[in-house]
Amino acid sequence: MKVLVAYDGSIYADTALEDLRRAGLPEDGEALVLCVTDGDGSAHKLAEADGLAEAASVKLQSYFPKWKIL
Repeated sequence: MKVLVAYDGSIYADTALEDLRRAGLPEDGEALVLCVTDGDGSAHKLAEADGLAEAASVKLQSYFPKWKIL
């Protein structure tokens, strides 16, 4: 199974990640975590989005240790 996870760092996004644990997903799978920023493309905003995606990936990996998280 492959899953695309959109994440914005909000409390609602954290709750959605938490809910994935109870979604009946298979033990093995693959997920791509995506975090976007507005169109100005500044290095600061890109780094912030990258950090948010990394944090979500770490959290998701702890929920699904056998998954490949991208």
